[in-house]
Amino acid sequence: MTTLQQCKHAMDEGTCSICDADEELPATLGQMVAAERKAHPQDAPDRIADRVCTALLARPDFVDLVMPAVRAFIRDACRSAARDVERRVGEQVRVEARRTSAFRAGPDTESRRRVFREGTDKVSTDPRRELLTEGFPLSGGVFVRWADATEADIETRIAELEKQRAALDGSIDFYRQRLAEMRAAGVKCYGDLLKRKRAKAS
Repeated sequence: MTTLQQCKHAMDEGTCSICDADEELPATLGQMVAAERKAHPQDAPDRIADRVCTALLARPDFVDLVMPAVRAFIRDACRSAARDVERRVGEQVRVEARRTSAFRAGPDTESRRRVFREGTDKVSTDPRRELLTEGFPLSGGVFVRWADATEADIETRIAELEKQRAALDGSIDFYRQRLAEMRAAGVKCYGDLLKRKRAKAS
């Protein structure tokens, strides 16, 4: 058993769950995180990240281990940038719709002129041009550029987003149920609720 005083990336007292000499080294970053969570279940994610990152630096397969996480980070960053462009496209479309309605409304008025001025300081160029260089992911590792997006691609994206929304709604319901349990029991934290239930069971 390798102690934390002996290993290269020791950060706490006790034994190192990452480089334990009695076991094979974790083959993936996910396994390293799982080992740390098992060894230190009360630690916050940032603390676990500190130990895992320190351990990674001592690994000869460092690049292979971190590459999936780097890819995922870059995918998220690109998707965030694309969502920003998509948001601005939506704003531009709404501005154009209001201008069209104002044009059809009748005689020139100050309120009509205000609608026509709206958004000109925010949108100097049509963001739909920027959208052509962005894209969106589909299941199976497929990436579709907006310039090449077909009706089928967009319909598939909508269906996948609806599944994600359903999963998110399920998570919200889960948290609401736990909150209702706590309020009904009159406890301040969820751990107290579980202690009370165990006490009643015994």
